[in-house]
Amino acid sequence: MEKAGREGKPRGILLFMEDLSDRQGLAGRVEVYREIFLRSEDAVAILDEQGNYLEQNPAHYALLGYADEELRGSTPRVHLGDATYSGVLDGLKRSGIFQGEVTSRTKSGRRVAFHLSTLKVKTTEGNEGEESGRILSIARNVRGTDGAPPPHPQAVSAEASLVEQSPDAILVHSEGKIILVNSVGLKLFGASESGQLVGRKLADFWHQDVRESLERKIEQSYREGREISLEESRLIRPDGQMRDVELTGSTFDYQGKKAGEMILRAT
Repeated sequence: MEKAGREGKPRGILLFMEDLSDRQGLAGRVEVYREIFLRSEDAVAILDEQGNYLEQNPAHYALLGYADEELRGSTPRVHLGDATYSGVLDGLKRSGIFQGEVTSRTKSGRRVAFHLSTLKVKTTEGNEGEESGRILSIARNVRGTDGAPPPHPQAVSAEASLVEQSPDAILVHSEGKIILVNSVGLKLFGASESGQLVGRKLADFWHQDVRESLERKIEQSYREGREISLEESRLIRPDGQMRDVELTGSTFDYQGKKAGEMILRAT
């Protein structure tokens, strides 16, 4: 960009440079987080700092029955009621997080009980990289779940927080290599940092008795878009220890390639 002097004539040029590889990498991670947000079986909603709904995932709609346009601009008071919603706000003001079992009323009037985790997160938006506040709400229907509270949040984007708050190990892979793993996944694999897993072949971490079968199912899911139904498997941690797990998997498009999300639970 030219910089003018007092007479209006150019006196120099300012150059603005940006690491496009970092920008592209961030965009790719956001794309992964977005897919997990949309595919999550937990009912997840994102609210602004004032508690107004901005967005919900399909599971949230299925749980409460309110369409996006019906929720947008309103607060959870519409289905939680005054007393419960006030309790949620108190928790957010005190510690930035609320966790507990609540009772809500769906659009049809049916009452449902679920474990609610609501937490404040920070997200970076716009070209200037400005931080803004968001509230992340995760509802797990009490029936059929263990109701375990998720770990304390980190100051990351809302979609990334969803991955980190999951009580299950989440692993994302593409072209047979691990590209993302959450903190619960690190613990399951006995890793202290993501660099011990990210970039390595997924097959390296599975016992030889199940490796060939799992690779075949992953290739089939890439090719045909099939989900990997719940099955028992056995992984090998970097320290050589073995862990029996249950896993499910699904696929999505990531930067023009096929990628897979894998959810694991120790058995």
